[in-house]
Amino acid sequence: MPEYIYKGKKYTQEEWYNEKKSFIEEIRLPNEFLIDPGLLKFTIIFDEGYSIAIEKFRELYYLIASARNCLINAFNKFCDSNTIDWDKENWPQLWERGEYLKNSIIWYTACEDYIYQIIWFAFDMGENRIRNWYEFENQLGKICYKNIKNKLKIKNTLEAQELLQYIDEYRFDDDVKYMRDELADRLKCRGNLYFEDLEYKKQHDYMRLDRDGKVIFNLNWVKPRVIDIDRTIELLKKVHIKLIDFGNKIKNFIDFENILGITEDGKINGNVFEDKKSYKKIIF
Repeated sequence: MPEYIYKGKKYTQEEWYNEKKSFIEEIRLPNEFLIDPGLLKFTIIFDEGYSIAIEKFRELYYLIASARNCLINAFNKFCDSNTIDWDKENWPQLWERGEYLKNSIIWYTACEDYIYQIIWFAFDMGENRIRNWYEFENQLGKICYKNIKNKLKIKNTLEAQELLQYIDEYRFDDDVKYMRDELADRLKCRGNLYFEDLEYKKQHDYMRLDRDGKVIFNLNWVKPRVIDIDRTIELLKKVHIKLIDFGNKIKNFIDFENILGITEDGKINGNVFEDKKSYKKIIF
């Protein structure tokens, strides 16, 4: 039976299979975000904002699936890939895992923005109704945490406070903040991330001094952050679980099906459509 070794730990084929299987099961796909297409067709007629939010939940599902796929490939300690030169010990497979991990970081960070879009359109936070593609793009450009927070603060109802609490619980979670502000921000705005045990992380130190011996430039100031692949994978696993919990809190808070006004005998109450206050918790 083949045996695998990773960081001094030996795995049988079955042990590695079970460890990978357990990891995959922990980061489940949120099938509940694939909201009934029938409800989408219904809301297109009666509530455009709801229809956009439902479609955004579907997009969020596939974005999470992309992030999850990259995370699973990053977790794969024993890669079966024709891009790896196995004559160079283990750093080529670490490089490939690191590339998957960087993609996963970006995708998971983007998911937070998608949930903001869901909230924005579900509660009609835009000042004007969308009548063409340009107006839709214009509203997308205004959607951010700060603008949503300001609108909810001004509204200041119990429901607005509850929604903001859900948002803040996720946004300011320590794991989410580290992923967004330290990892994703460095990838997008500061160049790159380096990984421990990869040869290319090593650079020559360079320092320039003035005539008085004061440091006026040090290459260490601009070096990328060096992170551990395995610890970062575990962090993203926790973010994945928290992200799905956050998405479900927002989905349950919106309660799209409330637009149907289902009566006790299971019939749709058509009068509900005429007044958004009867099914929306927050009105702008």
